[in-house]
Amino acid sequence: MSRRRNSKRQSGHSGEYAVANSIQRVLGHLPYRLYNDVYFEDAEGLPFQIDHLVLTPMGLLVVETKNWNGIVYGQPSEMQWSFVPHGKGKIHQLYNPVLQNERHVAKLRSVLGDTLPMTPCVVFAHPFGELQIGLGMTDRVFTRAWFEAFLAQWMRRSPILDESEMEVWHQKITAARRVDEEMIGRQRNYARELRRLRKARKGAIGYAD
Repeated sequence: MSRRRNSKRQSGHSGEYAVANSIQRVLGHLPYRLYNDVYFEDAEGLPFQIDHLVLTPMGLLVVETKNWNGIVYGQPSEMQWSFVPHGKGKIHQLYNPVLQNERHVAKLRSVLGDTLPMTPCVVFAHPFGELQIGLGMTDRVFTRAWFEAFLAQWMRRSPILDESEMEVWHQKITAARRVDEEMIGRQRNYARELRRLRKARKGAIGYAD
């Protein structure tokens, strides 16, 4: 594995760790279940990975974490967003993480069913990340500080799941998730292949799940 790929993976893990800490700190006294770095198979047997699932009495949060140190530009319906790293002039075109996470939710519904309310969230965890995004995404795309404020508001919502229902959904998630190394390897290979196809087709296909 290249040094650059290792660095990107370490950066991603650092962002996920920070977001998990935010969730645990803000939701500390609320009955909830947190699942980090979870793997599933979709209806077609293809692997997909979700950074965080947060099962709460108010529903399930499906969280995609990015740890990008720079300025992010994007609109809700655009397939590609632009990212300008701090200290570097080069503009990177990256797959819209909102669309990415919407696919996560759709695939998760195919696995768990569609009766559990799911709320997608994209969190840019890096302390120096800046968002220049279109209107209408403030309830779906967050900096880490904004996400913590969102979680504080989330806690004040009326519960829709009681303790027994929470346990039923916990069991469903636990039964459906895959934790074996073979699945993790398949997902990473699948992700790399989608990225290769994306570059070959000049953006016709996005970043992997």
